[in-house]
Amino acid sequence: MMLHSLLSTNECIKKLRAAIDESYWYGSHSIIGTIQQNKFNLRRRHSYQNVSTLPVFVFHGTLREDSTGTAIEGHFGVNLMMKAVLAIWIIFAIPFSYAIGAYFHFVIFTLVMVGIIGFAQFQGSRDKKYLQEFIERTLSARRVITGKVEL
Repeated sequence: MMLHSLLSTNECIKKLRAAIDESYWYGSHSIIGTIQQNKFNLRRRHSYQNVSTLPVFVFHGTLREDSTGTAIEGHFGVNLMMKAVLAIWIIFAIPFSYAIGAYFHFVIFTLVMVGIIGFAQFQGSRDKKYLQEFIERTLSARRVITGKVEL
């Protein structure tokens, strides 16, 4: 995703810092994130955690000064925790199932895990839209399509 703001990079960083919380446990902003120099990661805070609100998507962005303001480049990625859970499941479940001969249980539990992740990603698509609108609103940014700023 590519966005453009008329604000300077330093102003964008200040506005982002003011609009997010850097701790999941403390703060009241709807967005949690980290900012390091000109790079940032954002995710949506949920007031409760269940399968439908797993923090699946994170926005990874970079701010780059240009002649007319700041270019904001970024992409949505899967949360590191989701990747870790799936990796641990695969690393331990396959050998354990093989060792005890419980192939059927492995298949069932794997399908359940994949189903939960798939459902969370489906629900997380709302988070993608929310994060994109947050960035556009906070940084007064517009989407860039093939080199032109969308009005």
